[in-house]
Amino acid sequence: VEGDVPIVVVSSSRPLIQTSEAQVTLDAGKSTSVNVTQYATNPFSDQGDLKLVGQPQVSAGGSASASGTSVSVQADSGFNGSFTVTYRLADATNDPSREVQGTILATVRDKPGAPTNASVVSNGPGTAQVSWTPGPANGTPITNFTVTDQTQGDSTQCGQVATCLFSGRKNGIEHTFTVTATNEVGESDSSNSATTMIDIEPETPGAPTLTPGDGQV
Repeated sequence: VEGDVPIVVVSSSRPLIQTSEAQVTLDAGKSTSVNVTQYATNPFSDQGDLKLVGQPQVSAGGSASASGTSVSVQADSGFNGSFTVTYRLADATNDPSREVQGTILATVRDKPGAPTNASVVSNGPGTAQVSWTPGPANGTPITNFTVTDQTQGDSTQCGQVATCLFSGRKNGIEHTFTVTATNEVGESDSSNSATTMIDIEPETPGAPTLTPGDGQV
């Protein structure tokens, strides 16, 4: 049409959004929220806020959802290790060609794995020596092992060592022991069972008697 002026739309010459990786630590089965604008520059801060585009993508180990400028990151129950969340951000231009990707690295802690190879020997009257192999710590150090006498129904705290003396055991019967590990997240499942007979201290002999004989007593 005579008099019309053609209009050509071009992308903005301003720099694109710059993102840095967000790193979060959470326990298995738990969630946390990440405000992604804290990990991004806004080239159009004078014109509007950044916004999330679509829903995040997640590698194995968790899930995520977007709301506003925050990503809710959820770790799967029983998982430990790390997984990655990727999301897309747009600036105030709403130009799809200016959208950028950001990432969240989630490190997941869990309760320790169960101790293995539990064994026990009677270490004298009323005492048992229990030993075991620690399981995996799963993201945060093991702070204590607990030995439980399933026969008497009581426990003793052993610290961070992998062998423990348990006194006060009833003599003359078999005792069955299990071991658990604890870290900041929680307590592990029990180890295999280990059983031993607790030694009986002999009774004090009675007063001796003496009977003379032919060349002998």
